[in-house]
Order: sequence, then structure tokens, then C-alpha cells
Amino acid sequence: MHRDDFAAHVLAQFLSDAGISVQRKGDEVRIPDFGIEVGVAVQQLRSEGARPGTVIVYSVSARAQGWLGPAVTIAGYGTSATGATQNAADQWSNGVLSTVAHRFGWLPGDLGVETSNLVAAQGDDTFGFRIHIGPLQMRVWGDGPSPKLPPASALLAAILTEVTDAVSTRRTMWLECFAVRYANGTLDATCRLTNEEWLLGEDALCRYATQWPDIGPRTWSQRQFLFFDPKDPSDLDRMPPTGLAQTPPHQERIADPAPRRRRRER
Repeated sequence: MHRDDFAAHVLAQFLSDAGISVQRKGDEVRIPDFGIEVGVAVQQLRSEGARPGTVIVYSVSARAQGWLGPAVTIAGYGTSATGATQNAADQWSNGVLSTVAHRFGWLPGDLGVETSNLVAAQGDDTFGFRIHIGPLQMRVWGDGPSPKLPPASALLAAILTEVTDAVSTRRTMWLECFAVRYANGTLDATCRLTNEEWLLGEDALCRYATQWPDIGPRTWSQRQFLFFDPKDPSDLDRMPPTGLAQTPPHQERIADPAPRRRRRER
């Protein structure tokens, strides 16, 4: 089986186990009840060494509506290539799909998603958004106590100025955010605004990572997906933000990864 097809098979199995009806054909998983398709493309796969890992891009679309949705890159780790692929599927399902599903009401409950409001003024124009804030996913490498999980809104607060300045549309937007501080103090970040690389967002995330508590020579990362739903600013007064109790962070004791690219020195 081709590795893209296998990754799609793993995602389909994960969603099916969660009670979501799916159909898979090759490297695509269709979710009929949601009216979407998810394309799965494996960018990297390491099956040998101290820690098998994979990098997978999950691309959401709704062809019937002519909508191209979030294309999000996820790095998964495990004790095998299969385990790493399952880990990536877990991260995407609980971090990205849950957030989009919360916006469109595809699944019941809060799904671990919080909401906030944004009103941005650009000249004579005013833009309003209901922000669906996905679960903050934190990973820690190495032994030792886990740092406290920040509030779900912490990452959004770190880039809010840049987001507000960038708003120039009343269309749906989304943000893929990832920041990591390596054991040697090197910082790195990935930020994509509606699937496009956003350097101002990356710089803001690197600054955010410098503010994390010192946990010694260990590597840790934070990942979050945010969905911006355009609203009339006057309607937002009737939509109060929501807040949810935070769950303890998940700590993985694994070998320290090498930096992907050097951006900032702590």
C-alpha cells in the first residue's frame, strides 16, 4: 500500500473508532455527514532510528460547495511508523477537525473548543469575527515535570496584534500555529494564514516562545488551530466568549529532535 493511502487508512480507522462515518478511496477520506473530503499526503516518513516519525499534510475540501479548506501539516511520533501515523491522525482530528466541526455544528458538545470575538478596523471598514479556538496541544521531550498548560487563548493573545493588522477581508480565515523551543535555546515557528506562510505570525510565535518558563535543557512545543468566522460586528455583542477547564498537558519522554531550521536564539 502506498504510504499516502496507508496514512489515509489510519485516519479513516481513527475517525471510525470515534463514531464518525467515513469512506476511503486511495489517499482521500470522505466524511459524508460533514460534506467534506480530506486529502492525505505524507511528506516525510522515518521508520528507523531512536524515534520513528512522520510529517503529513491533511487537506480539507468540500468540492460540492467549491470550498478549499485548511491544509495543515502535522508531525507525528511513535514507537513505529504505524504509531507515528496514528499520532498524526490523533493530533489532526482533535486539533483541527474538532475546531472546524465546532464552527459548523457537525458534532455535539464543545469538543474542547473555546470561542472569542475580534473586531478590527481598517480605515473606514470594520471587520468582525467569531474565533473558534482549538485545543492547545503541547508536547514535551525528555524527563522531568511537565510545565503547566497555558490557557487556550494564550497563543492567540501572542499574535492578536498581527492578526488584527492583517485583517482585510470578510471571508472565512484560519490560522495554523506551531512554536517550538529546542533544548539548546533555538526557536522555530510555523504560521500559516489561510494556508499561506505568514512570516509576521512566525515572528510573533517565536517571541511568544521566549516567554515560556525555563524547564532546563529540554525541548517543548505548542500547536493550535484557529478558525475565524466572519460576523457583523454588531452581532458579536450577543455572542459572549466561552471558557473551558484546561486538561493536564501530555508529556512524551522521547529523544530530543534536531531543530528543523534556526530562526531565533533564546
